[in-house]
Amino acid sequence: MTISPFANAGLKGTALFTAWRPSLRGGDYTISATHTVTRAGDTASTWSFSPPAQKLTVGAPRFTLTGNDVACCFPPPSASGAFGHLLPFVSLSDPYLPWERELWNPDGKDKALWETAPWMALLVLSEKELATANVLTGQARTLLDATHAPAGTAVPVLHPPEQAPCTVIDLTASLCKALMPEIGELALWAHVREQHTPAAQAGKAPSQATATILSARLPRMPGRYSAHLVSLDGHDKTLAAPPTASRVRLVSLHSWSFTTTAADTDDPSIDLDAFEALKHDLQLPHGSRGRLRVPAVAAEGGTTGTRLYAGYLPVPLRLATGEKTWAWYRGPFTPGPGQDAPAHTPLPCADAALAYVKGEGVFDITAAAAFTLGAQLVLSRNDLCDTVLTWHHNAGALARAAAFATHPHSAERALNPLCGDGGLDTAGLLDLTDRARLRNGFDTAMRDGLGERLTTALHALPDLSSPVRAPAEASAPLGMPVAERVGELLADPQQALCLAEALAVRLAPPPSTGPSTSTAASAVAGPGTSSTGGAEETKTEAEEWRWDPLAMLALVPTWYLLPLPDAVLPHDSARFFHLDGTWLNAFADGMLSIGTHTDTDHQLNALIKRIVFKPRLPGTTPGCGLLLRSPVVRHWPPLTEPDTSTTTSTTAGEAHSERLIVTVTDAKIISARRLSAEVLLLLFDTTPKAIILRQPAHALAYGLDSSKGKLALHDADGAVLSQDPLDVLGNTALLRQAVSDGHAREVLKAGALLDAVLTRLPKKPPRNSEALAFQLLQPPSELNITPPPAT
Repeated sequence: MTISPFANAGLKGTALFTAWRPSLRGGDYTISATHTVTRAGDTASTWSFSPPAQKLTVGAPRFTLTGNDVACCFPPPSASGAFGHLLPFVSLSDPYLPWERELWNPDGKDKALWETAPWMALLVLSEKELATANVLTGQARTLLDATHAPAGTAVPVLHPPEQAPCTVIDLTASLCKALMPEIGELALWAHVREQHTPAAQAGKAPSQATATILSARLPRMPGRYSAHLVSLDGHDKTLAAPPTASRVRLVSLHSWSFTTTAADTDDPSIDLDAFEALKHDLQLPHGSRGRLRVPAVAAEGGTTGTRLYAGYLPVPLRLATGEKTWAWYRGPFTPGPGQDAPAHTPLPCADAALAYVKGEGVFDITAAAAFTLGAQLVLSRNDLCDTVLTWHHNAGALARAAAFATHPHSAERALNPLCGDGGLDTAGLLDLTDRARLRNGFDTAMRDGLGERLTTALHALPDLSSPVRAPAEASAPLGMPVAERVGELLADPQQALCLAEALAVRLAPPPSTGPSTSTAASAVAGPGTSSTGGAEETKTEAEEWRWDPLAMLALVPTWYLLPLPDAVLPHDSARFFHLDGTWLNAFADGMLSIGTHTDTDHQLNALIKRIVFKPRLPGTTPGCGLLLRSPVVRHWPPLTEPDTSTTTSTTAGEAHSERLIVTVTDAKIISARRLSAEVLLLLFDTTPKAIILRQPAHALAYGLDSSKGKLALHDADGAVLSQDPLDVLGNTALLRQAVSDGHAREVLKAGALLDAVLTRLPKKPPRNSEALAFQLLQPPSELNITPPPAT
């Protein structure tokens, strides 16, 4: 057993084993027992009892593997990347599986090689080679029957049951010879990796162990590849000597495909992995100082340098008069500390948000662009548009009802139930706009004689004998516009609060039809979830449908969030930012501008805005953010959102994915999502002291250090030896020759490679698969990022 010493790379407690061989391998067994009884003394006698033999079968996967049997594959299925210097491999959930069946030794020679060899191998075929192969799916009894196979095909000697689904692949004999490891190398391409987690070391959880089968081939040529985990059971003659048949039929237990892209040999950073490239960028003395802005040139100074330093960018602008000019624009992510949105009346239009910079003679279109984006977002989606229009309709109806009910001309009438105490009543206001209750009230009035009184009044003839007198002058104003009355209600804090309470109830739709389940807001925040996609929060039913402008940013094109990304966020870079509350405020104004037509609608927008946009809970307000642009984001799945249900502790935060762990100190991660294929967005509740990005221990890779074919050797402590790395691709003794079709195949010779490695090590480890896997192991990368001072 070899313990991996790469503790700094997240491999502390990882153990490598040559093999885990079960005490009883798969197959049919017969148990026979004999019981002998002997009586001592003068008349000694012996009795023997032999019960009937018992037969049993030890089961093990034989013709196919399920998804539960395969822990992971590398490269990931359907992945595309520069995998030419890495060895494909498959990890199996059962660490005993590769040795649960024993290969039959045809001539009895090299007994140790046959006993230690796994019964499976991983073959990697290029797209051109796969075209020459035949892949068939069906029942094993039919596919493995030599009488049904094409002439000249070597079929494994097996006896499958009647019903056993199976997939086979027919390879030419030359291709099989070129890709299949020899019997003496099979054991070197398989090992067991056990991860001793802290919980396992404390006895609270079992250790995680997986069996790994490595491919002997480096997928160097760009193109699509198919990896097949094939069974060697029944191919004893094929393994012992070159096959005499023209084709060889192999059982494919599991398969997947991936694509190798061409490496740019002119790029000087090709030898660096993604984390090394990020480290290189963080060490550069660029003018951005780790913040999201264009690296300002010190010589520029003046207003232009100040604008660039503050995160603004020049963008083209066409004025309303048709002239072409440029303007300043900055997205919601700012390099300096965030600004809270000042209290203001919602903007009526985008032009009202334009800011003219007198000293420079140009416009600042930041707020105007945010307003327009909010409006266009709502117009682009029917569900959002219908929701906003419904809000405006319900709010207007409630406000007009309150205005008429409290109007001076109706305040003295008995029909006004709301102003008995001189103010609005929430329950009465809701009743006033409830159609069912209004209908019931009308029916009650009709039963009390309202219809008869109205009919009598309409049919009564006027008394024409009396002179007609002019009406007396009214003591109160003749009229008051509804919008003016609504303004008076909103100006009174007590009546505005009553109107807001009634409006919150009236705007909240049923949960089954609310925007939390039918609009894009649910896709961003969702019912009962935090506004940034975090864990579930405790909310009342009326709060689940509310919107969050920050969560809505997921629906905005990335360019408007991050204009000129090549300038502010170049490739292989990490930049910190804060959130601009003014931008989000204008963005929300734009969303509510749809359906705003009358003066009453404009007056109610401020009230609607406070109701429909949910406030942030403590611990979920972003205080700092990080944008990471790197190819690693493209290959890694989206992060699972961290737990934000606990808001009392802000000492640590962590987000996980299958191939990435993000850990922060003295802060909490409140959102983690990808803006694009290569851009990762992280939001924190406060500025963290440190951020560590690392791959988990199971996200390992095996292979060479770079595309140049070099392998750096490590001593027993994990340190890289100071001597020159081993040139693997430059040494023909370590590779197999290309086959007759002329397609170059970098198939490694495990025995020769291990011997070359051992001759260079000062301390000679045992010659087994542990030593080879230890040298080929590429430990998980780790990146430590320190945020710049919050100034």
